[in-house]
This record gives sequence, C-alpha cells and structure tokens, in this order.
Amino acid sequence: DVKPHVSDWITEDGLRRYREGKCPHPEQLLATDCLVSFEPRVGIGRNVLTHAVREHLLYSIEMVRLHEGIQLGFCVENVPAAMEMDAVAVSRFGGEGRLVSITRTKGGPAFGESTSVIGAVRRSNRFRLVLLSPADFGGGWLPPSFKVEQTDAGFICWTGELGGVGLRIYVSCGGAPYPIGGWDMATRRPKPLRWCVPAGTVYYCEVLSNADALGALDGAKVPDGALGGFGWAIIATWNEQFDAGEVTP
Repeated sequence: DVKPHVSDWITEDGLRRYREGKCPHPEQLLATDCLVSFEPRVGIGRNVLTHAVREHLLYSIEMVRLHEGIQLGFCVENVPAAMEMDAVAVSRFGGEGRLVSITRTKGGPAFGESTSVIGAVRRSNRFRLVLLSPADFGGGWLPPSFKVEQTDAGFICWTGELGGVGLRIYVSCGGAPYPIGGWDMATRRPKPLRWCVPAGTVYYCEVLSNADALGALDGAKVPDGALGGFGWAIIATWNEQFDAGEVTP
C-alpha cells in the first residue's frame, strides 16, 4: 500500500543526463510545489444583462501562481518579420487575462535532436522514447497501428511504425491515463474528453527498419500529425547497466 514518491519535474541538465543513459542528480528532480502554488477560487454565475446572480451556478476553479523567479517559456516557429519583438511586450495571459511581460530570447531548451544520443541508438539498435507532454493515442497506451506479437524467445511485444521508423515496443512505464478536456470558446460547449498517455511515460523500443529516420523522431510529435502540445517526444539511450552506485531511473 506504500507508493514510492515520484518527482514531477526534471531540469534540462537532468534530462540531458537521462538521455545519455545516466541518472539525474537529486537536485535535478523537482516537486511541483517547488515551482508553483495552487489557489482554489469560488465563483458565481451572473446574468449578462442585469448582472444579477443566477441560481444554481456556483462553481470552483483552481488558479496556478508561479513562484518568484519562475517563468513560462514557449517556442514559436514561422513568425512573420513584422511580428517579431525587439523589446519586452505586455499581453494578457491565462483564463482571467492577467497581464504578463513577454521577452524574446534566442534558442530554446535542448530537447531537439541529439546527434550523440542518435549515434548511440544506431549502434545498439534500441532506445527509450520519452513523452514530454501527454499523447493522444485514441484512448489507449499504444501508438496507432501497433500490433501484439510473440518473439522467438517467447516475449510478448508490439510492432508497428512511428515517425517512419519500424519499431518493436517491449514495455511501457508510466502513470494512469490522463483526462484532458476544456471549454470550446467558439462553439460554447465542452470539448470532447481525451484520455491521454501522461507526460513522463517511457517506451522501451527496438529498431526494426529505417534507422536513418531516427533523427526525425527525436524531438518530434507522436503520432504523426499530433496538434497543439500533444505528443512531444524525445529519444534516450537504453543501457543494460548504469554507473555503479546509481539507481536505474
């Protein structure tokens, strides 16, 4: 009945170590309450014409407050030159439209293709596929088109194609399915609920064909054509042994 503690976040340097087959250092693993605080709020519905309270429309929400020194970062591609910022901009952000300052920086997190990791994967013919964001696989834990099979050694596994690479998945390590919904502002109705594979899930894979395309799979969206923030994945090496004295992540 005792569940082990699992840290919610990993630093960029810690993720880099993990990708290379090493254990992150303890200080590279962070709990959510080190970064943000959650603040419950209660609200009421109002008549838009009279501004009077509407009965039976009491609701509650949970706000997220960033701790001092914590910032949100995002990457934007194909920005027209006329929209590029040279100075700090101010905009509204979040469900309540709070004011935030936006600063343009060059580069970004080193979560894209890693030539050293890809080289090691091609030599070993196997790797770990790590989800950095929830993935929508149609309600299941397997990417689309993967089928169950039994190897000559008697192992149960699953084969298919992902990002143009033929793969065999031996095992998946992750948490329970993660529900994602929301409110559609355009149609004024709830969005369909998606049961997604949670971020942090790891798939242990063997390359069956088209190893040259592994670079395109590292830092890509899975499955192909995933929209929004869904299915962001990177590749990590899969080692049989780790450094002495370290715990296998």
